[in-house]
Amino acid sequence: MLNIILYKKGIYYNKLEASGHAGFAEKGSDIVCAGASSLLQTMLIGLKEHCKKSVIRCNDDNLSWNLSNSDNKQIKKADFIITLFMKGIEEIRKLYPGYIKIKIKRERYKQTAVL
Repeated sequence: MLNIILYKKGIYYNKLEASGHAGFAEKGSDIVCAGASSLLQTMLIGLKEHCKKSVIRCNDDNLSWNLSNSDNKQIKKADFIITLFMKGIEEIRKLYPGYIKIKIKRERYKQTAVL
């Protein structure tokens, strides 16, 4: 199964993790994995090009992206790119249920009490 975890801080995406393989067919013939990989790669190209402070790590089985210390303009660009990715990956997940798992986690802002 392909596992995708997205993190939101407030209303914007700021982190993504993807791991595994869809398992629809053998490696090299898996159209679900190929479609998801294409969307992930396109998303990364957009993030590299428009969000210079992105930290991207990837190998054969894992991918992670993080945008923690950026200005509002880059955060909004990243959020737009990831929202488009989400629309595409959701369509693949609907067409091929049981092969892609998507989780969205919300990160809380640290709050300090004023006494």
